[in-house]
Amino acid sequence: MTAEPQVSQRHATGKQVRLCLFGPSGSGKSSSARIISEMVAAHGRSFARIGIGEPLYQMQESFYQVAGLGAPTKQDQVLLTDIATHLRRLNPECLIQAFELRLSRWENADVVVNDDLRDSEIDYPRLRELSFRFVHIKAHPEVRGCRLLQRGDLSRGDESKFSYSKISPDYVVENDGTSLQQLRDALHGTLGELL
Repeated sequence: MTAEPQVSQRHATGKQVRLCLFGPSGSGKSSSARIISEMVAAHGRSFARIGIGEPLYQMQESFYQVAGLGAPTKQDQVLLTDIATHLRRLNPECLIQAFELRLSRWENADVVVNDDLRDSEIDYPRLRELSFRFVHIKAHPEVRGCRLLQRGDLSRGDESKFSYSKISPDYVVENDGTSLQQLRDALHGTLGELL
């Protein structure tokens, strides 16, 4: 499974808005990113979705192919976490450096969204330096658990090592609803003017 950047065909017309969506798995970050892309497109503006973890998904696919299992269609969170741990052991800044390179290729996008922040020590401060605004997507643990069961990941990682309390949000979006429309309304209410 490869997380490819998505961008519309229009060119940027003003200062780029950069958003980082963060929260535990199942909170609705990916759904929020899709809705934000719709909001941006509705105003005739361009959008790019760039993941810090894109290299991890590429490596997950390689692991599965070498193991003779074919390309995975879901996340293997345990494997992804292990790969990230070893990459950061070799070079703590490798993922954010690769992200910055990809970000530079989308300088014409009006809005850039990252929705896979998983490091508060290196990646978070670097995104702050890059003028990202942080949007905490919040959902009750029981709600997230139900969503994760429906998502059917290949494995679930332990997110307890990641301290969300170290990240200071610029915006907070509550996502305990049962429909995408409720999330869409919450995002419009919180980010509508910005976008």
